[in-house]
Amino acid sequence: SATSYNKWIKRTASILSQRIRQATSLYRDGTSTGYSRVQFRLGEQGRPENIALAGSSASRGVDRISLRAVRSMGSLYPLPQEVRPGTKFEAWVIVANDARERDTMLHSLRAEHLADAAAERPILLAAR
Repeated sequence: SATSYNKWIKRTASILSQRIRQATSLYRDGTSTGYSRVQFRLGEQGRPENIALAGSSASRGVDRISLRAVRSMGSLYPLPQEVRPGTKFEAWVIVANDARERDTMLHSLRAEHLADAAAERPILLAAR
């Protein structure tokens, strides 16, 4: 059965959030906080490819965690009808120490960067 686009976005954001936590643990970096923007395309196997930092945070640790998290997401199949291999995505990765800090960053991110961005390409939001 076809996966709905909204369910797929939620599932993909959940996978990315798990990968953010794993990257944080791998790098033993529980102190870096901030958000970054990572762009990628889906490859033929549904895996992120051409991964690049498109909007750096003020923290090298956050950037490193963000790139590692996207690289380690694996295949995102099954894809909904609206998403094809080659689709370009933007993932905003929020690295926060607690829910309050995450919510503050998310509010700021939405106000400063996401108002018009959704029209350009699909956006994923994920957080530690």
